[in-house]
Amino acid sequence: MRNNLLTPFTLSEGAEMGDLARLVLPVMNIDEFRSKMGDDKDVIVVGFTVMGKAPATDLSNFLEKSYDWILDADVSSGETSDGNFCVFAEMQRSKEAISQILSMLSDMMNLTSQKVEDWSFTYLNHPKKIPVTRENLEATVITSPQEYEIKTSNHMNEAVALNNLRAAAGVKTIPLGIVNPQILSMQRSAGIK
Repeated sequence: MRNNLLTPFTLSEGAEMGDLARLVLPVMNIDEFRSKMGDDKDVIVVGFTVMGKAPATDLSNFLEKSYDWILDADVSSGETSDGNFCVFAEMQRSKEAISQILSMLSDMMNLTSQKVEDWSFTYLNHPKKIPVTRENLEATVITSPQEYEIKTSNHMNEAVALNNLRAAAGVKTIPLGIVNPQILSMQRSAGIK
């Protein structure tokens, strides 16, 4: 059941300071979703979880209109089991991506009344939350299309091989899909899982 204090609203004249306070969860999901705008090796998808469809639409509009380097911003078509919506922002995978992510997040803090220091991120299929710092983003997020292609194919090949060994040994295999519970909830709501 939704809290009445979090009733969705619509921004009428552009986003202003604090308009999305307490409505955006302080965790970014990076490269956990597939790109609509191109190959995953070329595009980074950053996901945000927002309480309510109207605030999610407002955040999506803010992101898309504020940055010429955002290829697309969109809101999930369905809500998660807890009534939240995801906002996806797509950007070119490049050496500028870390600075762009930090710039986007810093500007969002004006809307959410949060602090960047309170934010964390998850990357690819690893649900472990990592504090948002330039150093952590640079050490984690793959900004080269070639490196992304190599690392993700190697990782998947290794995971498949390990699952084959588990199956041969009669040990339970591990699902190789997305393991983030919010993402799984959205997939189930959409009838994908």
